[in-house]
Amino acid sequence: MSQQHTEEVSSTNATLIRNYLEVTTPGSLQLDRISSFLADDVTIDDPLMSMSGADAYIAALSQTPTDGGMRSTVQDVVADGDVVAARVLFEAGDLQVQFAQWFWVENDVISKIQVVYDPRPFLEQSA
Repeated sequence: MSQQHTEEVSSTNATLIRNYLEVTTPGSLQLDRISSFLADDVTIDDPLMSMSGADAYIAALSQTPTDGGMRSTVQDVVADGDVVAARVLFEAGDLQVQFAQWFWVENDVISKIQVVYDPRPFLEQSA
């Protein structure tokens, strides 16, 4: 694969992930658009949930509260071919949590999402 092709794939995939993050932002969640970004058999690994399948993931996202001033800010997106990393700041009131997310892209859709963050602030709020 040429350097130019790798750079084009990286740029395309970074744009895909930026667009995906836009429609999955708490407070402006666009459930009707999310499936177009995901492989049917997408896998999600997150400190508080792991699952397989686009339908299951969208169902889980649909349980996200739409009030409470939740928002997320994409701070960085970098891509190397079919792997894209994003750094996102989640905020809800006084709560701020930094996320690192890795995305694997196959056939122009997300095939795997791995999310890394400290879940303790969320667990403390729900206790």
